[in-house]
Amino acid sequence: MRTLIFILLLANLVVYAFGAGWLGFKPSELKISSGSPRVVEYKPRDIRIEPLP
Repeated sequence: MRTLIFILLLANLVVYAFGAGWLGFKPSELKISSGSPRVVEYKPRDIRIEPLP
């Protein structure tokens, strides 16, 4: 039982270290694929509502 808890704590530490950038890079800095969709931000002032013809 102690071994299982130790393995879980170690795995948790490794995942945290990867997410925090302790391993040399952060996941947000990785380019997983070049075909990933771009983030589109719509601003309220750019949206125009016009009546239908």
